[in-house]
Amino acid sequence: MNAVLLQSARASALLDAEAGGRLTSLIVEGQEVLAGVPRPPDAPDWYRGSFPLAPWAGTRGPAFGPHPSAMHGLVADRPWRVTGSSPSHATLEVDVGPGRGVDWPVAARCTQLVTVRDDGIRFRLEVHSLGEPMPAVAGYHPWFLERLAEGAGPVSVEFRPRHRLIPSQGGSRVAGPDLGERPWDDLFVDLEAPPVIQWPGGPRLTLTSNAAVWVYYERMPGAFCLEPWTGPDNALGTPDARLVTPGDPLSLDFDITWK
Repeated sequence: MNAVLLQSARASALLDAEAGGRLTSLIVEGQEVLAGVPRPPDAPDWYRGSFPLAPWAGTRGPAFGPHPSAMHGLVADRPWRVTGSSPSHATLEVDVGPGRGVDWPVAARCTQLVTVRDDGIRFRLEVHSLGEPMPAVAGYHPWFLERLAEGAGPVSVEFRPRHRLIPSQGGSRVAGPDLGERPWDDLFVDLEAPPVIQWPGGPRLTLTSNAAVWVYYERMPGAFCLEPWTGPDNALGTPDARLVTPGDPLSLDFDITWK
């Protein structure tokens, strides 16, 4: 494990560069808030911590390379390189594309900057083209605990979207006011306010991002996901993806702050 420990006076974060540049622990004022759930047999390592999604999120999309149903991008289970670190921040990167052992037609690089402060943690994920223009979507996939300890009260989540992205007949998604039935496994847009997570007797987290889409997943016992994505699933080859060119990367900022 290529582990990097980041610390501030009120928090600590543990990064595992070998496991997809993943945050495996986030302790806020002595309380672990990240979760892991049982991993299905032979499944990829998608069920713990918080990991980056790039150069797409969810499923890939029909119009850019083979294997359109591939999930969660190319970097969630690849080793990242630690390119710099200090007690409170770290930078990481990973390459994809021809000759890099992954199915992506353009030479590209994904970078992360992770910074821990007394009042929060910030992630910046960038997708860079090292060659020709290419579409890209980026995201983060954090798992949060439903309860901070056995016997503790359940989490309270303030999540107020105005619209849900609903699959259309053509395969793309359209925004509609029907938010669907709980438990959710859905994509949402137009939030009334940033999501807030509060545990009884524990920290209160506020999630902010420049992402256009939020995924709320609550169909596993003991944990849930609130994920910022720059675009929906199946977005490559559609206007929902960002066209990345050399010198003009896709950037995703994700902040978790606490009180």
